[in-house]
Amino acid sequence: MNSPKAEPTGTNKPTKHFRLTCWWLLYKVAIEKILDSQDEVEACQHSRLNLNVWDEQKALFPREWAKVLAKRQRRLAWFRQHGKVPNGWTPPNPRDPRRTAHKPIHAFLARRGYSFDEFRNRYALVPLARKKGGHHPPWHAIYRIGTWLKACKAVTCARGTSRERDKNSS
Repeated sequence: MNSPKAEPTGTNKPTKHFRLTCWWLLYKVAIEKILDSQDEVEACQHSRLNLNVWDEQKALFPREWAKVLAKRQRRLAWFRQHGKVPNGWTPPNPRDPRRTAHKPIHAFLARRGYSFDEFRNRYALVPLARKKGGHHPPWHAIYRIGTWLKACKAVTCARGTSRERDKNSS
């Protein structure tokens, strides 16, 4: 019996053990370390995957393996630029067409041509206007902007105001 071949339609998918091994290599191996066979052996032991099956799956699904390596490269670039990478997070792929959801809030507001206060005033009375067939505001945007403002206030409070910094420097 011939081994199954990977099809672009997605009917033949990698096993959960293969995906777990990829996850281990992506998030549990040190960011700056270059992957070697020993890392693969440890990941296969963790996910209880036979090493021969791992090699077969890598050959059957080269796109999945390429995604793991690309993510490791993005994590390494972020690490070198910022000094650390949050656990379980990978910087988004700039070539991904779905990336528009991750654009900064100020870019979202600039595209629409108004400040946060204008945005809040425009949608302040929205719960009163929610009737059948009525206007539905962009709730996801309202939530994201509110979260962004809280984070900005926290950073500003942590840094202190410019007057406090001037007093400390004199």
